[in-house]
Amino acid sequence: MVDQEIGPEEGNLKSNGDDVNGGAESLPVPPIPNELKKYLEDPEIPEKKRLELREAIRHVQVQYSSHYRGPLPSPNMFSGYNKVIPNGAERIFEWTREQSLHRMGIEHLAVSEQLKQDTRGQHYGLIIAILGLVSATILGALGHEVIASVIGGGTLVALVTVFVTGKKAQRADLEEKDPD
Repeated sequence: MVDQEIGPEEGNLKSNGDDVNGGAESLPVPPIPNELKKYLEDPEIPEKKRLELREAIRHVQVQYSSHYRGPLPSPNMFSGYNKVIPNGAERIFEWTREQSLHRMGIEHLAVSEQLKQDTRGQHYGLIIAILGLVSATILGALGHEVIASVIGGGTLVALVTVFVTGKKAQRADLEEKDPD
């Protein structure tokens, strides 16, 4: 809550400095309505009453709220931080920069580790596929056609299943991130 005063001239605005933005912000004050001006200038109203009315109009309490969304406080709040903590705004900027660098480092590490894991999985899958197909070929050449076809067919079905489900999961991931 900010206490505001109408100054000597109508429409002037003063702040008592107790607001959360460090007193740096001025809000516009509408001019005194004509309905009230006529009472302030009416000679039939006793001077004492006119002074009380003028004083009541002079002390206007304004409540306002603002919304700001971002990684840092709003620019208006920085002056308040500097009043409370020496170099408060600079400290906040430095802390935010350090947090941002830390987060980017973790993201970089996570992405590189995921790529390594994916590459390892592909290599292991290739080795298993080659072993399965070579085993099926050798068993077929030795006269064990039924076992060879089960091993060879099973290997191919497993490879196709892995690639199809992998593509579906990748497509679902992309749609979740960008539904348009």
